[in-house]
Amino acid sequence: RQDRCAAHGPTATYVDERFVDLIGLPPGEKRGLGPVSFWLEHIHPEDRPRVLDVREKLYRGPLDRLSMEYRFLHPVRGTRWLSHLAGVASRDANGNAVNKFGLDHGVTEQKAAEAARSESETRLATGADIARLGYIEVDWATGKVYADARSVELLGIPPTLEGFRILDFYF
Repeated sequence: RQDRCAAHGPTATYVDERFVDLIGLPPGEKRGLGPVSFWLEHIHPEDRPRVLDVREKLYRGPLDRLSMEYRFLHPVRGTRWLSHLAGVASRDANGNAVNKFGLDHGVTEQKAAEAARSESETRLATGADIARLGYIEVDWATGKVYADARSVELLGIPPTLEGFRILDFYF
């Protein structure tokens, strides 16, 4: 999408069908300021101040480019995560953005996968603590070994691991 702005506000916006689908833009909102107004109104309330602050810095300076992620309230699909990249193509004599461009894409699935991985790692760490398990990681290509403090204690692994070869330990 591209916004033309004089001092701050956009006066014309182009959006393609992918963006229309991404944010759930109603057909009657595709022209003029409709897409920008709709987008602004549907940024998650907890993320809106941050998004607007960064957007202001882009329009007024000092930013020429931005990259951020935020939640968006899609009218049909509910809360979605968007990744937003934007930049200023030109500025007026006062340093205000005259031409701005932007790209948004959905990252909801990636955010869900990150959250699931984090939860899994937390459960694994909690289980290891409860069971008093140690952890050893070996990079067979480089021979590097990582052992947590519990493994060092339980298995008698040299604390510095310098000169330690994992195969010598097992054989």
